[in-house]
Amino acid sequence: PPLVIAGLIAYLLTPVVDFVCARVRLPRGLATLLVYLLFLTLLGLAIGLLTPPLVRQVTALRLNLEAATDLLESFLTRQYTIGGLVIDPSSLYLELQKELAAMVRPAVTQTLALAMQAVTTVVWTVFILVISFYLTKDGHRLGAQVEKWVPPHLRHDYRRLRDEIDNIWRDFFRGQLLVGVAMGGSILVLMGAIGLPNVLILSLLAVVLEFLPSLGHTIWLIIAIPIALLRGSLWLPLPNFWFAVLVLGIHIVLQQVDLNFYIPRFVGRRVHLHPLVVIVGIIVGGILAGVLGIFLAAPIISSLRVIVKYTYCKLLDLYPWPPQEEGEPAMEISTPGWLQAVWARVEEKIRTDEKPAEEGKK
Repeated sequence: PPLVIAGLIAYLLTPVVDFVCARVRLPRGLATLLVYLLFLTLLGLAIGLLTPPLVRQVTALRLNLEAATDLLESFLTRQYTIGGLVIDPSSLYLELQKELAAMVRPAVTQTLALAMQAVTTVVWTVFILVISFYLTKDGHRLGAQVEKWVPPHLRHDYRRLRDEIDNIWRDFFRGQLLVGVAMGGSILVLMGAIGLPNVLILSLLAVVLEFLPSLGHTIWLIIAIPIALLRGSLWLPLPNFWFAVLVLGIHIVLQQVDLNFYIPRFVGRRVHLHPLVVIVGIIVGGILAGVLGIFLAAPIISSLRVIVKYTYCKLLDLYPWPPQEEGEPAMEISTPGWLQAVWARVEEKIRTDEKPAEEGKK
């Protein structure tokens, strides 16, 4: 995973370095150094700005969880009589208490192991940054060397495959990042307006979960609905249940906007996969590669689809490429019809107001 993460960072920053080299005409090594310094500076600023409010919201969330635990304890330590049948859930509470104690005890006794893990994380972070720096600086040479190893009669197909897979990954990262920022911003504004607690954490979570197609929205609701039920709105005079229903309704609307507007325009169709394929890919990716496999399941499956299609066409002596050069054209952002009608009326109103003014001047 560290090498994969280093490769991903290099892949994302290489276009920026190429742009700096082309426009400013700096040596590639110096351009790479400047881009990495800017990247680390922005990352540090983001961490510094987001950490204080996140700590406050995490502390509030922990207090809410403690209150929920007390509520659950009071519920499980009572006896309930239903139709003459006495139900005593206290035994269930004792078992749950034992399990929680068994989970907490190792965490308390492993302080030294956690400290060693922190040191290991710092070392791996430095390793990842160094490797990604050199991949960004000299990666183009490696790509040229790999192309030399390809037989001459297959180089055209190699370039087409490389470009198609590159388009998939570029569309995935750029598109999902734009979609994530759009969804996170929408949740921050709308859910903040209705008073959803811990809205900053939930909006950042929405940005991350956009990289899990078909599952991200469901996971977000599984986390947000209990918070709405337990705490209610910060200022709307609604019962907690109806506030949770309001949160669910707003998120359903945002999900439809995401699926029908954001994703088609920002991500396009190259990474478009059936939800069942994505779910199976996420499960397999999680088993094989952990968290990284979960988040990269969609572009990996799309890349494998291109390779399998190419191999199939070659085996059957079919032309493997679509008639249009370089795949699909870029998707155009069309204006909705109702918005065009409103704008036409505004233009007509402006023209009719300008005519009397011109006649008065004459």
